[in-house]
Amino acid sequence: MNTEVIWEGYVDKIKDMGKIAFVHLKTTEWLLQLVSFKNSEWDDISWISPWSYLYFTWKKHAANIKDARIENYEIHVEKILVETKADLLPVLDDWNEMDIARKYRHLQLRKVEFQDQFKLATVIELAMVDYFKEKKFIKSWSPKIIWTASEWGAEVFELDFYWQPAFLAQSPQFAKQMMIASWFDRTFDISKAFRADPSRTSRHLAEFVSVDWEMVLKSWQNHHHVMDLLEEMLKNVIQTADKVRNDIEWNSDNIVKWLPDFPRISLSDAKEILISKYDHNVPEWKDIDPEWEKLIGQYVKEKFNSDFVFLIDYPTEFRPFYHMVDSETGLTRSFDLLYKWVEITTWAQREHRYDQLVNQAKTFKKSVEVEDIHDYLELFKYWIAPHGWFGLWLERLTQKYVWKANVKLIPLKAVTKWNIPF
Repeated sequence: MNTEVIWEGYVDKIKDMGKIAFVHLKTTEWLLQLVSFKNSEWDDISWISPWSYLYFTWKKHAANIKDARIENYEIHVEKILVETKADLLPVLDDWNEMDIARKYRHLQLRKVEFQDQFKLATVIELAMVDYFKEKKFIKSWSPKIIWTASEWGAEVFELDFYWQPAFLAQSPQFAKQMMIASWFDRTFDISKAFRADPSRTSRHLAEFVSVDWEMVLKSWQNHHHVMDLLEEMLKNVIQTADKVRNDIEWNSDNIVKWLPDFPRISLSDAKEILISKYDHNVPEWKDIDPEWEKLIGQYVKEKFNSDFVFLIDYPTEFRPFYHMVDSETGLTRSFDLLYKWVEITTWAQREHRYDQLVNQAKTFKKSVEVEDIHDYLELFKYWIAPHGWFGLWLERLTQKYVWKANVKLIPLKAVTKWNIPF
């Protein structure tokens, strides 16, 4: 039995086969196939342009359509009205993705792959929020205009704010630690962060979404306990996103049914691996760079079949003064997390003892002037519990999950030194 239905949507593709024509129509939920027979009321489709917006009356007929993105119905059109006719589209066949993103991002995002990318990014972020809620984290709502740089030594954007200097926050560090000092045991924030990093690479943005948490550490807990929680959260996030990706049948061959435990490798052992397996001489005084991260990622994938790896136990010369130093090893209680060969997370147990923090501010290689951090130190004068944090680049996590070559293809409009949107 045929059913007459009124629907609407965007024209995605038009195929005129002579006596019959097909139009792929994008709606909010589906990609549908409209069928026009030349002896029907809808006789000529030449006046319809791709990406025009249509209203139409149709009768649905059951059909076995193999295209996974088209519902199992052919749409036999009865009447049609073009609400908005699109101009002829620019020819973009010879453009690369980044050039299109800079000039025609709104057209690029109409592609199904980018529509699905945004759906998956939403699922990833909401899965993190659900995890924070389950673990009883409280949101901090951190300010983004602050009086001093929130991460000493990192590139910052300085502002003239009501005739006085201010900065765009590089992270919500101050706000999170203020929450801990205010006796909130667990706090999180998902918000914009800003880095005046001039690097022109596939992994850098000047504005990005930072996922942060800060939590009190009990006497029996340390950075390994936090690694356990972070691993638990990311496994849950990936598996939740995989279910959605399977539903929309997007690149489903890459879906992992089971995630192995994330290996934990000390920085010194990672350097030994680079030397012994890849013949890379890594000086002791040098931190691991992106090329070496890629090699470590390859090694972990081959040996452990894991896309994730924790790099732990960093020397003090590679870390800021507020990272806690282990009294037995002399190394910081900190780690980086790599995902598919790229760093997505940094974490550390913070130094919470006032006198020790002042001493480290003076003696660390990345030292600061104590008078420059006077207000920061105030948080520690009236007792603050042992605590630790992590900060995660949401765009990098999403980029690697959907296998995009450049992180600038993840946000609505990428903000860099060479690209300011709108």
